[in-house]
Amino acid sequence: MPLSHIPLENLTEQHLQGLVTGFVPEGRRIEYKRELPGNNDEAKRELLADVTSFANAAGGDLLYGVEEDGGPARGLPGVSGDADAEILRLEAIIRTGVDPRIPGVHLRAIPLASGEFVLIIRVPQSWALPHMVTFKNVSRFFSRTSAGKYQVDVTELRSLFARSADAGEQIRRFRDERLARIVASEGTFPMSGGALTVLHLIPMRIADPASRFDLRELHTQRVMLPPLFVHGWDQRYNLDGFATWSPTDAQKTSYVQVFRNGAIEAVESRMLAPAELQPSSIPGALLAEELFEKIPKYLSVQRQLGVTPPIVLLLTLVGVNGYLLEVGHAWEYRSIAIDRNIIQTSEAILEDWSADVRLVVRPALDAIWNAAGYAECSFYDASGRWVGQ
Repeated sequence: MPLSHIPLENLTEQHLQGLVTGFVPEGRRIEYKRELPGNNDEAKRELLADVTSFANAAGGDLLYGVEEDGGPARGLPGVSGDADAEILRLEAIIRTGVDPRIPGVHLRAIPLASGEFVLIIRVPQSWALPHMVTFKNVSRFFSRTSAGKYQVDVTELRSLFARSADAGEQIRRFRDERLARIVASEGTFPMSGGALTVLHLIPMRIADPASRFDLRELHTQRVMLPPLFVHGWDQRYNLDGFATWSPTDAQKTSYVQVFRNGAIEAVESRMLAPAELQPSSIPGALLAEELFEKIPKYLSVQRQLGVTPPIVLLLTLVGVNGYLLEVGHAWEYRSIAIDRNIIQTSEAILEDWSADVRLVVRPALDAIWNAAGYAECSFYDASGRWVGQ
């Protein structure tokens, strides 16, 4: 079978040998090449056509250093040279020859016992469609079937645009439907308190009806699913998937819900609890630091489940009309009162597991600062580096 079910960093020569002994043929999600692409224009166009065809279809692996015979793999001669230099060269070609850029493309060289290596380009299924080869002013669109790549016609090009728009619409619809349930106290748990922090991490692949994940092992990952602003929690499976929550009274103060489509929802009511004497406030630094701590844990769970980036991050504050934003020391406010009950931030995209969460979260924090009268989040310096309160 193809290798797409195995994380790229876990692939070994033994997995590659399995392609040969299993007579695994080329197909929609895997293609073999005997030699690395050359530096001439024709070779670069061929590389870009292969990569974009995977992105515009179901994703897949492009393997250099594998010999095939009429389709099935028959040997691992490998390729020679400086693996790191080749990765950098191919990355540069892909980065500059495709529009829009394909998020989440990864390259890895797998060493062989012979001293050679197999270079794999793993291309995710993309939802920022369609991707076009733009090398030297040649504009072409490609996709794939089990027979290999082909150039798409106008009719299929329209369907690729529609698929991209549908992915964004489904993500927004999922978030809006969940928010409606949460506000109506029909979420995973009814929440205590009036104001809420709601975080969603939604895979772009949610638009794929076949995108379902096995959650049976999540009970062993207790340490990886802490709800927001709590230190201890209970957990169980439920109709939507798997949940952890703060073990307090009947009305919970915080929970995390993992859905079978790979999405994660975290809701809490402690941070925004209305104040009795002072103005109710959003503690900006506290919110940011909690997101920086918990989001990597949630992403780790998604990665273990087999979810692939891009991941869409959506942050919502509910019940904050009249709140002030705390940006300095305790009770030092310089913000205006927020003039709406719900702040819905725009989509922030995590394109790669190694992305800096502080940078990914920044557009959401900027939106909250905007609602309080600021031009941007004041906890980043002029170069965009997080410096805190």
